[in-house]
Amino acid sequence: MKRTPVVALAGSVAVLLCGCLGLGPSSQGTPSPRPSGSLDIQLIGAGGPYTPGPPDLVAARSEPELDALLQPVAASFHRPDPWDGSANVGGHVFLGITVPFCATLKSVSAHLAGPALVVVQVNAAGLCPPGAGAAARPPMYLASIPDRELPQALVTFRLSSGAGQARVDLRAGHPSMSTADVAVQSRNAVKAAMLKVGADGSSRAVAELDVVQFPSSASPCDALLSTAAQTAGFLVVVNEGPVFPSHEEAFAWVSGALTDCGAAA
Repeated sequence: MKRTPVVALAGSVAVLLCGCLGLGPSSQGTPSPRPSGSLDIQLIGAGGPYTPGPPDLVAARSEPELDALLQPVAASFHRPDPWDGSANVGGHVFLGITVPFCATLKSVSAHLAGPALVVVQVNAAGLCPPGAGAAARPPMYLASIPDRELPQALVTFRLSSGAGQARVDLRAGHPSMSTADVAVQSRNAVKAAMLKVGADGSSRAVAELDVVQFPSSASPCDALLSTAAQTAGFLVVVNEGPVFPSHEEAFAWVSGALTDCGAAA
């Protein structure tokens, strides 16, 4: 009588089970692919200004440059600032993201929505406890995206809620500006723009503040600038409205001179 090889049969059943139940080695350790257009954005943490207010989104080519851009629009900063740990990190665009009072930023994602447009989605939650009052300050969070993930263009970063946007010039040959110059000149740019719009009882707030290359900055200021040489300057957008922005005026600050560019694009 011929006997069935039990060992071989057991092996065959094991192979069958592995194949049917997905237990084989090929199903282990395979990373899930990112959705098409999604970017590798890293949430670093809270810090920066205590009371940033507008703008709701600020972007820069380094963490020190981001700090310098926030100086003219923020009342005070954390000391020491948790963001300082990213001061020497290169090859990234850094984003300062404001969240509502008492909210915590749980997660952030970003995707390339156009040739030079990045949409940033934030997930923030939290309510103020009773009696929080003035202590309920809106924190700002730091996030970063590697340069290699972004196009070499004047990239616009926009919150998916539509609450804010910022621009970073990643084109080759962008004129350099030291962090110290950014700190001084951005303050001058904001002061000049706010003086230009004046004070007539309406609220005024900086909605956007960017370091960009003029001309050819893909901004509403291009046709109005007298300079032909490529120069690093500032694009300042001011909200004008009693409660919600009813008008946004754009200004260019180039070589110590302010140009009123009209309605912001």
